[in-house]
Amino acid sequence: MNNNLHIKILKGLIENDGAEYYFFHTRYAIGPGELILTLNDLQSSSLIEIKSSKVFILPKGRKFLLIHKRTYLNNDEKPWLKIPEYMKGQEMYNSPDYYPLNFDLNYLKKLERE
Repeated sequence: MNNNLHIKILKGLIENDGAEYYFFHTRYAIGPGELILTLNDLQSSSLIEIKSSKVFILPKGRKFLLIHKRTYLNNDEKPWLKIPEYMKGQEMYNSPDYYPLNFDLNYLKKLERE
């Protein structure tokens, strides 16, 4: 069971109040086979309902998202990449015109002429 994919699908259903199969393919790049298996899994868990080609979230699905809201809200974030505030020092000034102190600008001009 791929929990991350389940939560992506439930999140998409809450944001759109139901969706077609093609929505999941275009938005999350889910292949048809993987989508059908995941939707069948969610439907067997009574989290979603499928009517013709449209998928709807059930109250049990909304409750599932509330239980897993940490995964749902931080789905696109990578918390290990954030630098804690207490570790941040003074930022250095970044200038696009920065050259090392011993760099000869005439050397670049010679290269442009050649």
